[in-house]
Amino acid sequence: MFRIRRVYDDVLERDRSAIEQAQAIMRAMFPGIDEASVASLPDSIRNPLADSFRSSLFVAEDWRGNVKGFALLRHAADLRFIYLDFISTAEGKTSGGIGGALYEQARREAHALGAIGIFFECLPDDSAACTLPEYATQNAARLRFYERYGAFPLANTRYETPLQPGGRDAPLLVFDDLGEGRALSRAEAHVIVRAILERRYSAVCSPEYIDMVVDS
Repeated sequence: MFRIRRVYDDVLERDRSAIEQAQAIMRAMFPGIDEASVASLPDSIRNPLADSFRSSLFVAEDWRGNVKGFALLRHAADLRFIYLDFISTAEGKTSGGIGGALYEQARREAHALGAIGIFFECLPDDSAACTLPEYATQNAARLRFYERYGAFPLANTRYETPLQPGGRDAPLLVFDDLGEGRALSRAEAHVIVRAILERRYSAVCSPEYIDMVVDS
């Protein structure tokens, strides 16, 4: 059994512990992540305007306070969208409904905030775009999971262009309209994709790269 709750800051010991456990999951499940991103988690949820997003951390934990998974949401209030930065179960906890419960919590939060939808990245299911062919099978399973909620990758864009020529494992950008059945307009896509790249990835994406993706 587990429950999902929001962690607002690191004032209380139980919240500090939850944040530290979420950071441990980040390190274990996202091996390519830089330590600065992991270390910034407490400040990002404490500071409501970090990176021009309001960040929300949700953890799935048992009655002892052991974190089984987490989701980190970034709310762009000015553009009315949610960017799901991270969602992951702890190592060895891929079953049990934890991931689905966390994603459903993210959708409830998006509805409550009046967002037009949730955007997030998912690695490609094309073996030619993956470092190893078996990664494509794993990625396809993740995409099928989100398709059950009506979330699909944006098509005919260059969002998945590798930062370096010949690179692999460049992510797709997925959009969940929260069951509203509304199409994302071209103008909305331009503004939102630029906001994601500039606010979240300005340290690694050049202005030229951002313009190229947005113009696509």
